[in-house]
Amino acid sequence: LTASRQTMLAIVLVMLPIALALTKRPIITVFALVLGAVGLSIVFSLGESADFERFGSLETGRLDIWGAYFAEVFPRRPVTGLLFTKGESYFKALVEVGQHPHNAWLYLMYIGGISIAGPMFYLTVYSTFSGFKLWKVRKYLPGDPLYYSVLFMILVSMYIQGLFNQVVYWPTYTWSFLHVVIASIFICLYKEMKNGSMDNMLYDDSFDEYEEYEDGADDAFEDFSQSA
Repeated sequence: LTASRQTMLAIVLVMLPIALALTKRPIITVFALVLGAVGLSIVFSLGESADFERFGSLETGRLDIWGAYFAEVFPRRPVTGLLFTKGESYFKALVEVGQHPHNAWLYLMYIGGISIAGPMFYLTVYSTFSGFKLWKVRKYLPGDPLYYSVLFMILVSMYIQGLFNQVVYWPTYTWSFLHVVIASIFICLYKEMKNGSMDNMLYDDSFDEYEEYEDGADDAFEDFSQSA
């Protein structure tokens, strides 16, 4: 409704694994396309005032804003940011730039310097790496593999959006809370898998649980008859 290119990119990324799964079911695919066409027409009618022409251009003023932050803001307080300071705006650099940094990690760099932005950026890389490792073995994990694909793409879309806005770390947004939940799931599950604690959860295609029962069924009945 706001013709946000970031939002559209997030929708496309999250729907990608779902669309690939639907291609295996032609009837559902046709139904989804019809439903999507109707839904888009309704959305476009509701967003008549939105500037949809923005989708045809990648032009943005964020590069200039980022350059100003690196040139005028960060050199003044590179380690601690706004920590231990007074009279500065928490939300944007009023004196130097006058704009939000429009980047999640530059925003953290502004309010807390490297002392905050550094660890958070490390967690960003590590949670993405953990999610990718789990995604590679998704077929052997409990549940539908599509579940892990969608969760991973949600996390990736969050971080891609984080390159252009800072809401991924704003605690008043549901998006931010969901980010913490998904990142924690991937980090914790990857740690369990790396430590070997998930071996009992992984599927083993070479083992048939019914074969063990069938092999020992006769013995069980024999023992029962003898005891009787």
